[in-house]
Amino acid sequence: MFYPYHIEENNGRFQCVVPDLKFYSEGDTPEESESIMKDSLTRYISDTYRKNGKPIPMPTEGDPSKDSLFYIDLKDSAWILLWNLLREKHMSTSELSRLLNVSRQQGQRLVDGSGTVSIDLYKKAFEALGYYLSLELNPYK
Repeated sequence: MFYPYHIEENNGRFQCVVPDLKFYSEGDTPEESESIMKDSLTRYISDTYRKNGKPIPMPTEGDPSKDSLFYIDLKDSAWILLWNLLREKHMSTSELSRLLNVSRQQGQRLVDGSGTVSIDLYKKAFEALGYYLSLELNPYK
């Protein structure tokens, strides 16, 4: 999963903007604003969307002439997809835990992407919800 972002200059400061998520970080240099974004975007997604019970916007294609792409790692991509699927199905973490026959704590780790969760458990969760998980190989640009 890749979210497009770009850098904007504003009064001598630089903002790294991720339009799909309504996120921006600010720094003294383009590199600093980008570094702040990379360090805080996953936490922002969790705090802004998941903790407020909202679906997480999926990435759009962006504008190749001005946007760069931020890679969301496999585990974080899985919890974002699972969270959105649970919102779509109006399913709680407790219901998912019962469906998978795992503890409430294990279900919570699946839904919030915290702690140690195997990709196999995500695979099992998606299968229980009627989906399969697939991988895509993308070269770094």
